[in-house]
Amino acid sequence: MEKDIKDNLVKDTTAPQEDKKVMAQKKILDELMHSLKEENKDIYYNSTMDVAYSLKDYIEETKDLTKEEKELVEPLSAHDIQIILSYNS
Repeated sequence: MEKDIKDNLVKDTTAPQEDKKVMAQKKILDELMHSLKEENKDIYYNSTMDVAYSLKDYIEETKDLTKEEKELVEPLSAHDIQIILSYNS
């Protein structure tokens, strides 16, 4: 099942609309990562999956996201977050 999610993300990024969505998600996640780093300086020493779970929790708890931003990133699983963070544009 995990492979299916990754395959879908990779395949969908070939479509311009989906590419924009993934890039918007990545931008939001990068900004949240910066905020999370401010709270926990050692976060970069954690595994990527631990970071993804921390971001998932942060998304659920934070009030800093607009409604549109929250709609983009809230449905993401920790595995989705891990894949998007590894996506280089």
